[in-house]
Amino acid sequence: MYGRYHSHLHKNPVKRLVYGILGGPRISDWIRFWNVSRALKGLDAGSIQRILDAGCGLGFYSLMLAENFPRALVTSVDDDPDLVTGFQETVLSMGMKSIEISRQDLTKYEPGKMFNLICCVDVLEHILDHGTVFDNFAGWLAPGGILVIHVPQKDQKFLFLKRTHGGDDPHCREGYDLDELTTLLESRGLKQIYHKLTFNRLAVVTVELDEILWKSHLYLIWLIFYPLFLLSAAWDVWHWGKHGHGLLIVAQKNV
Repeated sequence: MYGRYHSHLHKNPVKRLVYGILGGPRISDWIRFWNVSRALKGLDAGSIQRILDAGCGLGFYSLMLAENFPRALVTSVDDDPDLVTGFQETVLSMGMKSIEISRQDLTKYEPGKMFNLICCVDVLEHILDHGTVFDNFAGWLAPGGILVIHVPQKDQKFLFLKRTHGGDDPHCREGYDLDELTTLLESRGLKQIYHKLTFNRLAVVTVELDEILWKSHLYLIWLIFYPLFLLSAAWDVWHWGKHGHGLLIVAQKNV
């Protein structure tokens, strides 16, 4: 469960307990995590020996990948030095030897090896030269290797909150649409084998309410609504609709 992975990232025992039970305060993280986890379940764990978590952030996807693919070595990279240092300390304290972490720029990274699985969750929208990263993904994947990508979609509409890009927003672009992302992949020999729209309309309203309550320090009200937030997140994982603020794609490199 997402909360269990998130709890490992905190040194304070109270925070570890709270995060272990409730998970993170952002329901959007649950929605991404559960959708990505479900997409990974169909893969043959025995055939995957080397995994790249491209833009690992806090590291909870790396922890999940290491557990789901116990025979694999997980390489976790990010260009944020604080995140890399924090995750290195977490892995060291857990005694995990199947995860190696380093600070890397995905446009310049030279791993020196190929991967059977690359996982990249909500990273590409932060990279200006995304074309080079797509080229790199295609080059780093072994023949038949799998690429799992989650990105925001274009033209997002919100009910309560106003989203803008620019200024302090770290996004280089609003997002992608399915045709655009499919073209970027197929032009590099990566065939789409699965896609799903995430963050359906109910999930978007849930994420907005979650964010409003948390930022307003209305923690008791947030706690009362939390079970409903989780149900909404679960519904997003199992619901296949025509609308969504996120896009999840699984692609395979030609053999």
